Amino acid sequence: MLITLSVVINSVLRAAYADMTTSTADNENIIKLLETSHNNSEINWQLDINKLSNNLSKDVVTLKLQGAHQIDLPALNAAFKEQRIEVSQPDGSQSIYRLKINGLTQAYTVNLKTYIIDQSSNYRLTAETTSSEAPIQSSDVVYQLKEVTGQLDYQKVPVDVTAPDTIIYLVNTLTNEMVQKQSVPSTATTYIFNYVRTYDNNGRAID
Repeated sequence: MLITLSVVINSVLRAAYADMTTSTADNENIIKLLETSHNNSEINWQLDINKLSNNLSKDVVTLKLQGAHQIDLPALNAAFKEQRIEVSQPDGSQSIYRLKINGLTQAYTVNLKTYIIDQSSNYRLTAETTSSEAPIQSSDVVYQLKEVTGQLDYQKVPVDVTAPDTIIYLVNTLTNEMVQKQSVPSTATTYIFNYVRTYDNNGRAID
């Protein structure tokens, strides 16, 4: 007996939200950047500089923002005044800032905020300094995430046959890579994929 099973799947994308981070560092003892918390309007970051009080090559740390968030420069200078750190923006058209620290053998832990402009991108912050004349970098990013939901409709299933579990694959249409998969029981009428990235590392929308 040949049984033909047709499954109709309708996908719905829910509103995106930022709720995932990843941090990288060339040398955590020299410089380490970490997102500590965020909401829909601002992101809190912690920056550790020269943790072991080594001799840095330069007294400057460069901060670079990528994505739709920004720094309040006067507020940041006010917050860093006690630690005698001066912040400047050499080119007002670029989201690049210079932190001038007070000494090459001192350890610093500073906290700063960036303010979200809109929900159209991931939010990355990169810090860079120099040790032994080599650039040392650390970066962290808050990803925009979304839920992908849909409905299952089994058609033409004989009354005496139980529909099998359905395996659903979520595929990035830009790269044809499988993002997630799940097995849905025959009794289910809906499915949901959680924590799906909205944008790739190049800022392109993932469909």
